[in-house]
Amino acid sequence: MKIYVSKMIIAAIFIFIFFIMLEVLIEVVFPVYRPVSVLGSPSLKNNFKIVQISDVHSKKLGEYSLKKIREFNPDFIAVTGDVVNRYDKELVNVSDFAEKISKLGIPVYYVTGNHDTSPVEKNEKIISIFKDMGITILRNQSAFIDESNVTVVGINDWNTDRPDLSKAFKDVQKTSYVVLLSHNPVVYYHLGKYKVDLVLSGHTHGGQISLPLLGPLALPDQNYKDLEPLTKGLIPLEDDGGWIYIDSGYGTSSLPIRFMNRSQISFITINKE
Repeated sequence: MKIYVSKMIIAAIFIFIFFIMLEVLIEVVFPVYRPVSVLGSPSLKNNFKIVQISDVHSKKLGEYSLKKIREFNPDFIAVTGDVVNRYDKELVNVSDFAEKISKLGIPVYYVTGNHDTSPVEKNEKIISIFKDMGITILRNQSAFIDESNVTVVGINDWNTDRPDLSKAFKDVQKTSYVVLLSHNPVVYYHLGKYKVDLVLSGHTHGGQISLPLLGPLALPDQNYKDLEPLTKGLIPLEDDGGWIYIDSGYGTSSLPIRFMNRSQISFITINKE
C-alpha cells in the first residue's frame, strides 16, 4: 500500500510539472489578442482604432497575428519599443518583423525601448531598417492625422535615450486627441502641463511571471518602485481625464518564460463621445 501511495504522489508531481510546462509554452508561443476599449473625447472626429505591439524582443510575428491585425483594420500600429534583446548581434528578425507589418499597408509608428538603444550602432541599424520599410520613427516628435484629428506623440526611451517631452509636444495641436507613445510607463509621473488623452507603454512585460496572490514576480530594475502600480492594463491619468495603457508584451527577455501573463497584442478602440 505504501509503495502504491508513493507512486501516486510521484505521478501527481509529474502531471503537475507537465501542465505547468504546457501552460508556460502556451503563454509564450500563442499570443492573446486583447481588446481594449477607451472612452474618447469631443476632439475625435470618429471612432479610432490602434494595434499596439510592444516588447517583441526578436520574436517572430506569425501569420495568424497578421491576419488578426488585418481583420481589426486599425488606423495605425504603435510599436512601443524593445523590438530586440539587448545582446542580439543579428537583426534578421527585426528585418522580418518590419517587412511583415509594413506590408499590411497600415501606418506604423515606432519609439525606442531600452533594449533597442545599446549599443548606439545597433540602434542606428534598427532605425535604418524601419525607415527603409516606410515606418515612421518618432524621436521626441509628433505626427498629426488630420482625418481623425489625432496627434501621435513619441518620445525616446525614458532611461537610455534622452527623452524630451518639451520637444515632442512642441507642434501638438491642443484641440486634437493626443496619443503619447512611451516605452517606459514612468512617463505617467512626468506629464505635468502636457495634455494627453491616451498614453501607450510597455516595458514591464506585466511582470512576465505572476503567481496567485503574489502577483508579478519581477519588474525591470530601473524605476522599480515607480513601476509597481503601473504593471499592466488601463489606468486613469491623475487629474487629467486621460488614460495610460501598459501592454504586457509580445516577447520575453532574460528567460523565455511566461506564467499567468500571456504574450499579447492589444487591439485598442477609442470611442468618440
